[in-house]
Amino acid sequence: MRDEFDAGKAKTFVGRKWRAFLNIFHSRYGFEYRWRPFFWHGFWHCCMLFVNSFEGILARRWRRFVFSQIVSAAGSNLIVRKGVTVYDGRDLYVGNNVSIGNDSYFSGGEIVIGDNVRIARQLIVETYNHGYWGNDYKDGNYPVFIQDNVWIGDRVTICPGVTVGEGSVLAAGAVVTKDVPPYSLAGGAPAKIIRRREDKMRFEMSADSCCEKA
Repeated sequence: MRDEFDAGKAKTFVGRKWRAFLNIFHSRYGFEYRWRPFFWHGFWHCCMLFVNSFEGILARRWRRFVFSQIVSAAGSNLIVRKGVTVYDGRDLYVGNNVSIGNDSYFSGGEIVIGDNVRIARQLIVETYNHGYWGNDYKDGNYPVFIQDNVWIGDRVTICPGVTVGEGSVLAAGAVVTKDVPPYSLAGGAPAKIIRRREDKMRFEMSADSCCEKA
């Protein structure tokens, strides 16, 4: 399902060049491969904590760059607001024209976000869960897919294994426990389909604004 849209293939030019430099650095100074992801993962997370203390265009651009190093792939025109936290970005794929609101949280595991996705404040995306049906509470990792042209309101929680269909809108405070069909408006806890939407929603965002275009 990762290949259903191009989020997994999107990478910034700067990110590719920087990763190439890091590979040369690793090979020259002999870091063991098994320690490389953990070392740089922690380094970029420290950078993100630092840059989250600032606001403005320059801080936003730097935050976007640091975020692109934490995740596996990040597209163009990415907006990352203050307080965004990524537990483990090695399986997080973000498409083009994506805006991520303040204090949003992405857990480890596979998360794929498509193109033209607007995310408001305090989104929580979880991929890990404990099996409540057994006696051992065995945990598991279930991927989350957010397809193109999705609009997510404030304080939404997306639970493990959920696919949010293309063109859908998640109302503020929704707790999404099941798949949302394309072009649907869903809300509530647990989220339910409130109504269907027309399949004409298309918007693009510049690198430093969230202005919607017809």
